[in-house]
Amino acid sequence: MAPLARTGNLEWLRAASRYHSTVQPHLSLSYHQMVSFYHPRYRSLVPSRSGKLMQEHFLWEHVSDDDVGTFLDELDSVIRADLPGTSFDWQAAAMDIVTFWADRIAQIQNLLEAVNSTSNLTHIVTTVQQLSYSPLDPFIAYGEALNASGHEIVFNVRSSPMIVRGTITPNTTALERCTYSATEFLTEPELQILMTNSEHILKTSMETILERICNDFGILFAESTDLTDSVSYPTYISAWNSRINSLMKWLEWSSWLRCEEVCDLDSVCSMPVWPIAWSGGPFGRPGRDSDLNLLQPTCRRLTI
Repeated sequence: MAPLARTGNLEWLRAASRYHSTVQPHLSLSYHQMVSFYHPRYRSLVPSRSGKLMQEHFLWEHVSDDDVGTFLDELDSVIRADLPGTSFDWQAAAMDIVTFWADRIAQIQNLLEAVNSTSNLTHIVTTVQQLSYSPLDPFIAYGEALNASGHEIVFNVRSSPMIVRGTITPNTTALERCTYSATEFLTEPELQILMTNSEHILKTSMETILERICNDFGILFAESTDLTDSVSYPTYISAWNSRINSLMKWLEWSSWLRCEEVCDLDSVCSMPVWPIAWSGGPFGRPGRDSDLNLLQPTCRRLTI
């Protein structure tokens, strides 16, 4: 290939590294019409995904003919109905959740991974308490139960009902308020009428994600607050590390995929992407003959 023609490949790589996890800003996707094979109704795909990373999820080898037919019917129904939906920006809401939580989760993980025999365990426990408390702080009902334990503050103490726009708010726990922090307003009757089936799935997905995160942070805060026996510090710190690593593996957010080094100006930080990763390279077919640990972003030079 002529040198000037090869520049096209470099520009393709530059664009792929820039928009790998977000759509281009001038595009607006119709999330209220979204259809997905991750919908729980497609039962034939569940066993093939259980316990596996997303890069190991192969649709074509496991989906049943019945599920393909159901999917096509759903797609046809969505296109024909063309419902307006709520006009809620689902992408922005999802990215807001990631932006709020990703660095906090990674910070705790980095702290716990670095613990060794010379670490000040009292400082580690105090830091975990502070880092887990900060994102939960907006949801804690102060003054509702004086001298409550850390566990009670998050999981048991309920807020007093209030009248908001003529409606009495439920007396919820901090965990519940955290879980529904991104979607609670969608319970308004006028919005419920407008919500499409796709939006109900998106709402449930966000609440499922936040329930897991809020619960894990609640446990870290409760245990680090209520822990008084310093002899138990190593056991709890090890359990917290396992909990956070399990959470990160479950979420698999792309925001944690980053180059360890700062890339030079003639380079971009890029994931191994098709067809570069699996054509004449060391990666093989993901989930089959490849080392999945190799599928990490690296600095790639944009030179001929």
